[in-house]
Amino acid sequence: MNYKKVLTRYIQGRLSELSNVDAYEPNKLTLTNLLWFLGKATSNEVIVAKLKIMVDADIKRKKYLSRYDGNESLYDDDYSKAVGTIGKKCLSYLRNCKMQIRQAKKI
Repeated sequence: MNYKKVLTRYIQGRLSELSNVDAYEPNKLTLTNLLWFLGKATSNEVIVAKLKIMVDADIKRKKYLSRYDGNESLYDDDYSKAVGTIGKKCLSYLRNCKMQIRQAKKI
């Protein structure tokens, strides 16, 4: 299964749902950045690694900021939350596609 093609279709569908939203809205910006990354990615392993990094982005950002800055108002960032959410959704979408392919092969 080519993750690049599967995720590109999924992300383009999600972006079409957000067509009336500002380009800098966190979810749309995250999806656009991920689509750009997919254009550069060369293997399924790289794509999965990127998605796993995205899932942990918000948690790691909060840990980093708490270490060096006591201002808790900086901890909540809509873009970081969107990155984590989109990463989780893309990983679960890939898992579902793999499960469907396995089930189709059994039939």
